[in-house]
Amino acid sequence: MLNDFIHKGDVKSPNIILNTSGTLEFQGRSLPENAKEIYNPVFEWMNTYKSEPAKSTDINFKLEYFNTTSSKMIFEVLKIAESMIKDGHQVNLNWYYEEDDPDLKDEGVLITSNLDVELNFVEIEEFNFDHF
Repeated sequence: MLNDFIHKGDVKSPNIILNTSGTLEFQGRSLPENAKEIYNPVFEWMNTYKSEPAKSTDINFKLEYFNTTSSKMIFEVLKIAESMIKDGHQVNLNWYYEEDDPDLKDEGVLITSNLDVELNFVEIEEFNFDHF
């Protein structure tokens, strides 16, 4: 049986909370030294989850900053989401960005340009994370 997955973030790596109830969240900053070390367990969890997902899955990207390597990891997360959607599952992809940072919104557009998914863009005043 699949358990919830939590990666406690710090100034260089994101908080990652993956709930079997259908809420998957990435928050904070993502510029770790070894992104694969952090994201590979996420891919494993998601690939297991997608075989028996919740009725509806919300994937929330609340990343205030991420580096190029992390954008490749985000692309992989979205690729798994895309396969879930193609399998007929309900998946909502929410991309949060601060109102004074339209570049972050553009990053979301760029990352999904080669995927058949749609991001819901959510403009917020500012990110507020506990671990900073």
